[in-house]
Amino acid sequence: MIASLEIIVGVLYFINKIFLALNKSSGWYIGICASLCAVIYFYLLHSFMLVGLEVAFVFIQILGIVFDKKQNINPTYLYGSILALISLLFYLVKNSTWIEFITSSIFIVAVYLMAIKIKNIAWLCYMVGHSLMAYFTFFKGQYIFMSLQLLSVLVAIFAIYRAENLKPFSAK
Repeated sequence: MIASLEIIVGVLYFINKIFLALNKSSGWYIGICASLCAVIYFYLLHSFMLVGLEVAFVFIQILGIVFDKKQNINPTYLYGSILALISLLFYLVKNSTWIEFITSSIFIVAVYLMAIKIKNIAWLCYMVGHSLMAYFTFFKGQYIFMSLQLLSVLVAIFAIYRAENLKPFSAK
């Protein structure tokens, strides 16, 4: 079951990143599906810190959908609460590692920045987060998931390149 979830979660998150890189709101919906599957995946890997992160991602990605519809919502308190929850989980869950904590925090910051439309910095955070997740899953023996995390780093590079090339020329 873990092998199937490894592929499902990895592929869904990879598609999620591609759609977000192309500014498609369907990326948020795919991300919700990926997060729900990832809850089970990380639970089976006994990575309870990452289970907490994925539960938080479900709610964050719902906000991403709301922001895509241009509604005014200040998510600062929500994201602050999620970071506090991740910090609490780090201290309560005995087998949590610093890499899980740092990765979780970076992904929360990345999704927050994406939702409030600070995309280049968000994509830089995604690059770091996916690199750390690849490192973490390598040592868990999850090589397919690790490979898809590395491909997601390439998507983040593409998104930054695309955003830079779509900027209008500035008048001097």
